[in-house]
Amino acid sequence: MQTAKRIIGSLVVLVVLGFAVVPAAAQGATETIELPVEGMVCPFCAAAVENILADLDGIVLAQADPTQGKVTITYLPEQVSPEQMVDAINNQTFYRAYLPGADTTPRTGPFGTGFPALALIGGLMLAAVIVLWRFRDRLPRVWFSDN
Repeated sequence: MQTAKRIIGSLVVLVVLGFAVVPAAAQGATETIELPVEGMVCPFCAAAVENILADLDGIVLAQADPTQGKVTITYLPEQVSPEQMVDAINNQTFYRAYLPGADTTPRTGPFGTGFPALALIGGLMLAAVIVLWRFRDRLPRVWFSDN
């Protein structure tokens, strides 16, 4: 009786493990695409893009490379489209992804490329105001006169 319980227990474990490790490739044919992504500069940027893509159904693997400015995605085309991937990156991060062959000219503003440059300039301006306010007693009175 003890041997029968062990055999049944082993079969149950094997069946559960068998379903748990079924590769996504067995669910359907996968495809791989490389998307150019602007704005990734560090491993944390790459991790943010990978996490956004991992939340989409049908993504098997996403590997972002900030040095190359691209993300390589293996996906199930019947569950997710490249357009959905680009929309997810563009709408949920500060980075800009493009479909292959699309216009990839940088979107430049008066201070450089996109949000990071504006955030840097705004942060520097705020820091200057804080420093001036903090040291206002040590500055010449001409700057902070009551007239």
